[in-house]
This record gives sequence, C-alpha cells and structure tokens, in this order.
Amino acid sequence: MIQSRTEQMIILGSVPPTDDQWAAAGVANRGLVQTIRVDDLRTFIITYGGFMVSRPWGKISTLSTDVFRNYGITIVQFRRALPGKEAQKAKLVAAMNNLIDAITRQMNMTSGEHKLEAGLLTGAQGNFSGFWGYWTNHLFNTDVPPIAIWSQCFAELAHARSTLKEGKFGESGKSIVRARSELLKASGVYYRWKNGIAGAGTKMQITIGVVAVALMLAAAGAYFATAAEPTAVAAVNKVGALIDTADSVLADVVTTAPGGAAAPSVVAYEEALEEAGETVEQLLKMME
Repeated sequence: MIQSRTEQMIILGSVPPTDDQWAAAGVANRGLVQTIRVDDLRTFIITYGGFMVSRPWGKISTLSTDVFRNYGITIVQFRRALPGKEAQKAKLVAAMNNLIDAITRQMNMTSGEHKLEAGLLTGAQGNFSGFWGYWTNHLFNTDVPPIAIWSQCFAELAHARSTLKEGKFGESGKSIVRARSELLKASGVYYRWKNGIAGAGTKMQITIGVVAVALMLAAAGAYFATAAEPTAVAAVNKVGALIDTADSVLADVVTTAPGGAAAPSVVAYEEALEEAGETVEQLLKMME
C-alpha cells in the first residue's frame, strides 16, 4: 500500500471504533476491520497526526532514518490538533469558577441580610443541630434561624475553590454541587421564616436560577464531546436531570407545612444530591 502511494490510515486506541467514528474517518462503507498491534508495526512508523472525532490517527509509513529524523513534525501536528480540547477544558474551569463565585455572592447577600435581621430581632444566635433537625423542631419557623445554617455552604465553597486551583477537578465539582445544595437549604430555612410559605417559594425559584448549573454542565458537555467520551456526555446529562429533580423536591419541601428528616421528599432530595455529587466527581476526574 505504501509503495503504491495508497494512503493507509490507522485509528489509534485500545477498543474498536464506533460506527460514528468510522464515518467521521470517511470509511463508513469500509470492508473487514483489521486490528493492528504493536508487534505488527515493527518496521513501520506512524507519521502525520490529527484527531478524528475522538481518536488520534495517522499515516503508516516505512521506518527509515530520514522519517525518524523528521518525526518531530508529527508530534507538532498532534499538538496542534489538541488546542480545541484544551480550550474547552479552560472554558469548563472558567464555568466552575463562575458558579463558585455566583454561590458565594448569593450566600454573602442572603446571609448578610439574615445576620442583620437576626441581630436586630434577638441580639443573639442559637445552636444549630442540622437543617432537617431544625425543620422538624420548628415547623412554623417562629424562631429566628441560627446563623450557623450558612456554615456548611461556606466550608464547601472554600474546598471547591482550593481543590480547583490544585487541579483536583473531581473533588472541586463535588464540592460545588454540595455548596449549592447547602446554599439552597439554608436559603429555604431563612426565606420560610422571613416570607412565609408562599413568599419562600418565589424566593427559592429566584435563588435556584441565580446559581443554575446549566452553564457549567454545558461546558462539561462540550469538553467531553471534544474528547469524544459518549459515556461522559451521558453522565453530564444525568447530572443535570438529577439536580433539576433535587431542586424541584427542595422547593416542594420549603413550600409545604411540616417537614422532617423522615419525609419521603427529603429522602428523595438527599439521594438525588448524593448521586449527582458522586457522578460529578467521577466525571471531572477524567480531566485530571
């Protein structure tokens, strides 16, 4: 094939390409698929380089001194094909930072308002024994919620920010999901106390919109689509569905009368958030 100058393309990888990947390579109507192993290439070398949908690919050439001497060109070609993926990674990191900032701003604004009102009304703060425990013991929210309801959100934000800087994308993503959840739970307690059930529902919807995960998930989807990881793209969509479900459940909890840790809706909320956090962590670890 080389002697007849008929270009022979090889797709590099450890598993067979999908039909979509073959089509992108221009050989959707190919014949028999041949698996080429390292030992089969002992007298050959892969020259030229690029990325076809998900896989690196190149031309099979006869190994020679001249070809080997100029092999650096192939390395450059592969590197030139990577910026699209790196650019998408940068966009995902930026989206993660933006969501951290949005959660931080919303927490500071709402907790600041809470601190001001709590100080004016009571002059002191009580102890906090957990979000659902508070809900169970104060069904009608007659007491000022303790300022400590914001503590866990603050801690998760700090962890999300530090791990993102360290390149621990999985840990950071999970903490972002948790920080957002803690913000919404604390906001639900505060808004219900301040605005009553009806007013709390409106406020919760606004807060959910302010800290929406859509842009972060869109950036993640674009990154993994560039890397052609079908299972990863499916996981991104799964996370979005889980978080939407959790948001809806939490809004229902906030706008109903008695809550409590044993309520089915509360259990559903915690399960959805736990699964979302675990999925995000596993997904973003692929970036590390």
